[in-house]
Amino acid sequence: MPPYPLFTFVGFLIHTVVFYAVGIRCSKRWNDKSFFLIGIGSLLNAINFNIILVLFFLFPNLLMKSYIFLFNASVIVPFGVLFFVGALVYYGKRSRAFLLPYLVIGGVLIGYLYLGTLEQFRNLPFESSYVHPSFPKLVGQNQSAGIISGLVMSLFFFYNAFLSTLFIKRRALIFSAACLLLGASSLYWISLTPTLYISAHIIGSIGSLLIAYGVFAYAIPPTEKTY
Repeated sequence: MPPYPLFTFVGFLIHTVVFYAVGIRCSKRWNDKSFFLIGIGSLLNAINFNIILVLFFLFPNLLMKSYIFLFNASVIVPFGVLFFVGALVYYGKRSRAFLLPYLVIGGVLIGYLYLGTLEQFRNLPFESSYVHPSFPKLVGQNQSAGIISGLVMSLFFFYNAFLSTLFIKRRALIFSAACLLLGASSLYWISLTPTLYISAHIIGSIGSLLIAYGVFAYAIPPTEKTY
């Protein structure tokens, strides 16, 4: 079990529900590739949190559980980031042509890094992280992808708040703040003390709730180019 199991369960449940809802809504807009890619990234994030919930609470701490944690942190999480940033690549008209090469190169790189991490995991003594006795400390570094994507997406939405018509200003600022909080919450995975564990977990939950508020709480005028 993770530290503070009820607290952890509620936090990850919030993440799971929010990202499934956002992912389903955005991925339905398949004719708008930026939103579609955000939807795919959100669904991958939801799957990531779903896997964490299931593994944390429903399965014994066997070696197979650690391998699944490793795959989730080294493949599913970075692929979510790949699609989020891909949405920004497609959003720029001049960079649109680079989307497919970006996705292919990014996917190959993720696979290569995963195999390298897997090799290290097999050859080094197992060291568990603070967050769970079966979560390998080795893969905590992969969560830096969440920090990077959170910052990139936050800057993107901040840009839209003032210089674009893709989002209404108020909602873009909400998304920007939410992405910063979600990015910072990735520090949760490398926490060594209850203080960082709890604080990062709380701000991550607030970030997810802000995402849900920004997506579902605003009526969209017919002329606005958004969802």
